[in-house]
Amino acid sequence: MDRQALETFYSLLHSMLAARPEGMAEHELLQALQDEDIPLFVENDRHDSLEIFQRHFLLFHLLYGLRDRLRAEKGGDIAIHCLQIVLLPQPVAAADGLPELHDPLRDYYLDLDQLQGIERSDVEAMLDRFWGLYASYVQRDEALAVFGLEQGADREMVKQRYRELVRQHHPDCGGDPERFREVKDAAVQLLGR
Repeated sequence: MDRQALETFYSLLHSMLAARPEGMAEHELLQALQDEDIPLFVENDRHDSLEIFQRHFLLFHLLYGLRDRLRAEKGGDIAIHCLQIVLLPQPVAAADGLPELHDPLRDYYLDLDQLQGIERSDVEAMLDRFWGLYASYVQRDEALAVFGLEQGADREMVKQRYRELVRQHHPDCGGDPERFREVKDAAVQLLGR
């Protein structure tokens, strides 16, 4: 992408974000770019995971580049997240004068080589990993609910609650066999038992 095209994109993104001070989700910003008939962002197949990834990557590449430029010029900042992209009036200062933390996402999205060799199978593998992690988080939340515990409960809290629930629901002690199975299944999820 040549310098002039880059500046055009930066200007367009800046004006779109400035027009929405509450911020925009990634899909809203992509839709706005499609509405402008920007060739790089025109959607051909909404079910093609590679095409979706390429548009996402290019958008985040441009957003991180714009953020770097705004910070360098002390002209603002951008909070970048797929659920909310917000133009900020000034660069976010590091707390207590500490240096800014390293941002590996910035490095990833600013490296166009990450986009060059990616194939549909790579995108599918990333999606499979994501959905696997998501499912395990959902299952953990459900298991914690069975135990009556909140997110952040440590292993010892889980063990203690497990022992209490086993005593309470064990069929040999007059407990409900279905509830006992539920407790055992939750323990497998949380403790690997």
